[in-house]
Amino acid sequence: MKAIGSKTELWRNTSTPARIALVRELGEITSTRDLVDATTYEDDYRSNIAGLKDSGEFSLTLIFDQTDDAQAQFVTDFESGDLTDYEIRFPTANADIASFSGIISNIGVAMPMEDLIVRTVAIKVEGPIEWGTNSAMAINVND
Repeated sequence: MKAIGSKTELWRNTSTPARIALVRELGEITSTRDLVDATTYEDDYRSNIAGLKDSGEFSLTLIFDQTDDAQAQFVTDFESGDLTDYEIRFPTANADIASFSGIISNIGVAMPMEDLIVRTVAIKVEGPIEWGTNSAMAINVND
């Protein structure tokens, strides 16, 4: 089922899961794999073997609110360097989700002259991104 991203949610999954509010933009989820050159002098074409995978970095932009608990927690997570679990919940009929662990690698505030003040956050994803569904949140398309 097709869906637009406007109702996508980011959750911080700890002992008490919390939805991240005031989200202005969610970045792209991209995994990459290194290629190791295995070309020999006998080869006419380059030859590669699969190397290590990298789950990349996930970025988000929030409307700046110093009193927001989630934004304060991002600052705390950045200072501690602790690995934290996150979940992206997509607005699809299957309630698709992407779960990952990450470390806050960058946090900032941007103050454009003619736009909202925003907090920027980058999360370095550690390990694989797990794709699945949240059956409790699935929409019955037959209703």
